[in-house]
Formats: sequence, structure tokens, C-alpha cells
Amino acid sequence: LKTSMEQEYLMSPIIVNEKMEIIDGQHRFEAARQLDLPIRFIKVRGYALSQMQQMNALSKDWGLMDHIKAHADLGNTNFKQLIRYIDEQSEDHSFATIITSLGLNGGVNFQQFKIGEYVHKKNNEIKSLKVLESLERMKPFYKGANRLNFIRAIMYLMQYDVFDVDFFIDKLSKYSAMMMDCTSRSRYIDLIEHIYNYKSRKKVSLKYLSDD
Repeated sequence: LKTSMEQEYLMSPIIVNEKMEIIDGQHRFEAARQLDLPIRFIKVRGYALSQMQQMNALSKDWGLMDHIKAHADLGNTNFKQLIRYIDEQSEDHSFATIITSLGLNGGVNFQQFKIGEYVHKKNNEIKSLKVLESLERMKPFYKGANRLNFIRAIMYLMQYDVFDVDFFIDKLSKYSAMMMDCTSRSRYIDLIEHIYNYKSRKKVSLKYLSDD
């Protein structure tokens, strides 16, 4: 967890009660504290040990689609729209479909998503479809095309004109042996850049693109 935070710190909030006792996120809190990183927290009154046990059980057993359905059942229209979009694109509620739908929404992180902080944006559906189509084209050349950090890397790079996804897929088809699983988005970007530039006269830098 600390290694992951050092590579890329997503400030996902922990949950505390009115006594500032941690209900959910103890490991994230400790790792961030040791690295001297800022910590966001959400204070919920009345939570105690029983709620902590409940939340831990849910976080282990529930998948992303379970959280989506739960918020939709509670009447959250943003999650209802998200379910509609996912149903239209994937009968089996594929992981990539869900991730691209969320990730293109201003970089919402999973902890925010789980507590219902999600706004569905119609214009992001078009972007999401292009990412999904590109990922499908990559699958024959890289079995890990459905890995979270790879999806996040491709989503990130496709925001920029300097990254030609068709050119990358062509390179990947020729040099698929160079592709391997990575533990973070940034490492995937490094590897994608290497493949993208391999045997090309004109080198393109993908590492230092701005998130702005």
C-alpha cells in the first residue's frame, strides 16, 4: 500500500465517527501517516465497532456493480443513468465498461464512488465508447488489457492528441512480446511509451503529459 501511494497518491477519504475513531480505512491512514501525506476524512456520527465490521464485510464481498445498484436503489439518478449506460454497452457488466464510465468522470476515485459521490455526464459516454473499442482491439495482443491500471493508462493517454491510439495498436500487434503486466498506471505509461517509440525515428514523450 505504501509503495502504491509513493508511486501515485489518490487521496481516498477514510471514515471516522464523532470521536475521530477510524471506522473504515485504518491501513490507508497508517500508510499515509508514515509517508507524511495529507488525509481526507468523512465524519459519520454514531458509528462504532459493529458498523466497522459491517463495512469491512461489505467492502470485501461487494463488487463495483453491487455498489452501483445499491445507490441506484436508493434513488440516486446519477447511478441510475450509469446502470442504463452499462447495460447498453455490456450484457455481462464488464469491468472495463464500468471503469471507463467512472474514470472519465473527472477522475472520481473508488472510495468516493462507493459512498455515492458520482455525477454521470452524458458527453463522457462517447469518450468511454472510444476507449472500450480501443481496449477490445488490444486484447488479441495483450491478455492484460482488462487490468485496472492498464485501462487507466490508456484512458489517460487517449485524452491527448500526441497519443495516436491506432498507431499504438499497430505497434502492439507487432511487438506484443514486449508488453507485460505492471503494478501502476505510471509504469504502464512508461512501457507504452517504449513500445510506441520502438524503431520509430520520431520519438514521442508520454510520461510528462499534464493532467490539466
